[in-house]
Amino acid sequence: MVSSKVRSRINELKDKANSWEETEVNEFNPKKALLDSDYNDMIDRLKKRVVLPNLEEPEKSPYGTPATYVNLVADHLTDSFDFSTVKEGLCMFDHFKTMIGDINLHFIHMKGSEEKNPIPVLLLHGWPSTVWEFRKSIPMLLEEGYTIVAPSLPGHGFTDPPKVTGVGPAVIACAYHKLMKKLGYERFVVHGGDWGSMIGCLITYIYPESVMGFHTTLNLIFSFGWRQLTQLIIGGMFPSLVYTTEQEKKAMHPISKVSEKQYRGMAYFHVQSVLPDSYGYGMVDSPVGLIGWIGKNLTITLSASVLTFYSRKSNNFHKKLK
Repeated sequence: MVSSKVRSRINELKDKANSWEETEVNEFNPKKALLDSDYNDMIDRLKKRVVLPNLEEPEKSPYGTPATYVNLVADHLTDSFDFSTVKEGLCMFDHFKTMIGDINLHFIHMKGSEEKNPIPVLLLHGWPSTVWEFRKSIPMLLEEGYTIVAPSLPGHGFTDPPKVTGVGPAVIACAYHKLMKKLGYERFVVHGGDWGSMIGCLITYIYPESVMGFHTTLNLIFSFGWRQLTQLIIGGMFPSLVYTTEQEKKAMHPISKVSEKQYRGMAYFHVQSVLPDSYGYGMVDSPVGLIGWIGKNLTITLSASVLTFYSRKSNNFHKKLK
C-alpha cells in the first residue's frame, strides 16, 4: 500500500518531468570528445607521478588502496593500454545527446531488426562505470532482436555533470523515462546494476505502466524495522539462536566484526554523499588520485593472495584489466 506522502512525491516528480521542454536529439561522435591531447596529458601526469609510499605487506593494508595496485594500474595505462581500441570500440555504436530537464544526456541507441518486432531494453550502469561495460552485451542483445538504449549517468562518460542540485536517482529515473518516450518507446524492459539498479527500481515504481520487466544485478531490499534490527543484534552475539547455517553464522558473527566491515566498506559512500566536491577536484585533476579512490572499491573483493600474485605477475595483471 502506497502512503499518501509517497504518492504525493511521485505525482510531484511526474509533474516536474512533464514540464521539461522538448528538445532535439542530436548525433554525437565520441571520437571528437576523446581527444588524443587529453589522453597524452593524462599519460604525462602518470609518468611524472611522485614515488608512492607502501607498507611492507601492501596486500594487508587497512588504509585504502595499496600503492602496489596504484602503480600497477598506472604502469598499465602508460605502457600497455591501447586508447585507440577504446575509441574504435565505442564507435561501433550509434551515439546521441539531448537535453532532458537540467541534464545534457548522452546515450547509445541501437535499433533491432524490424522483422523480429524488437523489444526496447534500457541498460543502466552504475558507479564507478560507464556504458563501456555494455560493449559485449549490446551486440549479443541486438543479435537476439532487441533494441538497445544505454544512457550515461550524469557526470559519467559523455553526459555532462548537472549544474543544479537535487539531480538524484528519482529525477534521473524520470529523465530516462522521458528519454524512452522521446524515442517512441511507450513500454520497455529495464536492466540496472549498482546505481542503475536503484534508478531502474524507481522507474518501475514511478511508471509501472511503462515497464515490461525489470532485471537487476543488485537486489536492493529497503525493509528494515525493529524485527530485523533485533535479529541482527541477537544474531551477532548468539548466532545459533538466529541463524541455521554455518555460512550465515560466519557472515554475521561477531557483530563487532560485521559493523567494522560495513563501516570500512562504506566509507567512500559517506564521503561521496556529503562532500563530493571536496575530494572531487583532486579526482578530476589527478589520474593517480582517481586510481587510488576507485581502486579501493575494485579491490575490496580481492584477497591478499590475488593482490600479491598480480604484484609479481604484472603482465597477467595487465591482461586482467582489459
